[in-house]
Amino acid sequence: MPAIQRCMNNITRRRQRQAGTAGSVEQLWGMLLPLPDKVRIVSFDIFDTLTERLIEPPDQVKRLAARLLTEALIRNDGRALAVDAILALRADTEGKLRRQSAEAGLDPECRFTAIAEAMAERLVDQQQFDLSLSADVPAIRDTIVASEIAAETRALRAKQGMAELLAEIKATGTRIVAISDMYLDGPLIRQLLDQIGLGNYIDAIYVSADHALGKYSGRLFQTVFEQESITAAELLHVGDNAVSDVHMPMAEGASAIHFHHSEWARRQQISQACKWLSDRNPYWRGRHFFAGLPAARTSEFFFAYGFETLGPIYTAFVAHVRETLTTEAVEHTYFLARDSELFQRLHTLLNDPALGLPPAPPATYLHISRKAVALPAAHAGLSVR
Repeated sequence: MPAIQRCMNNITRRRQRQAGTAGSVEQLWGMLLPLPDKVRIVSFDIFDTLTERLIEPPDQVKRLAARLLTEALIRNDGRALAVDAILALRADTEGKLRRQSAEAGLDPECRFTAIAEAMAERLVDQQQFDLSLSADVPAIRDTIVASEIAAETRALRAKQGMAELLAEIKATGTRIVAISDMYLDGPLIRQLLDQIGLGNYIDAIYVSADHALGKYSGRLFQTVFEQESITAAELLHVGDNAVSDVHMPMAEGASAIHFHHSEWARRQQISQACKWLSDRNPYWRGRHFFAGLPAARTSEFFFAYGFETLGPIYTAFVAHVRETLTTEAVEHTYFLARDSELFQRLHTLLNDPALGLPPAPPATYLHISRKAVALPAAHAGLSVR
């Protein structure tokens, strides 16, 4: 091994030893408070540090956004475009914009609003997609952005205890910034953080998409130093990526804490493995679905089994029933005693407008059992079906 390479490896190992590692928000709390006197700003990575995704891998969020977009196009224009076609269009558009950024001497980054604009221009090109969209490019662009934010909102939540930690740091008078390698523009990320209850604690957001500079190259950290008017030593960065969130800020002279939540990392790995398997065998789709659900925070068996297993199954079933009722234009639904009492309660809960589900027809609990109605219903005989 060349001498220069050995020297670089020794420096890297030394820096890694200097970086702290926190395996939970509680440990992070103990490492951050009280803050060292020299620290003026604490910066946090956003995804998988401040927040966690309920949908893994992240490409599944893009698929959800594409599905919401095609539903919006049908509602607004009566035109359908396959989800895979939208994803292919998005990947091609994003790839071109990233290459343009790299050719300009910047990092290969681009804003999602630019992606949405270019997608909209191509969607109105009837020659390519055989669509006759009545909306103009800005309207379609806004629909694409809205679909993306709706998908991210469904997939994202704040890590438990993180809001309280940020509030404590804020109470010391320390400035808090968020730094992310992400294609979403800063204002869009601000919107997401506001929706999950973290936005009030974040003084500024630095996103690779806005600056065409990434954490992974160290150039986004340099931008933070310049715009915040601080030296590198006055920044303490927290993040989950060993390279972008630990090695690179320390290479620039800042301090860093590696936030490695082992339990959540394991859940991510399981979910990603189940997704890989489900793409090859439909048997694994259910396992992939369950891998994304939050675990019950209790050791009581029956509550945990209901929360983690029966609850999701019953809720998914009732949600499917509601979709069928709407599709078939059913005017009224009766839930029969006694088995369906739980289903009716779930049906009522799903009427919550905040969930964004389409309205279902009125429902009534019928005080009569399936056993009582079975023979009268079959008095004229039963077909094979």
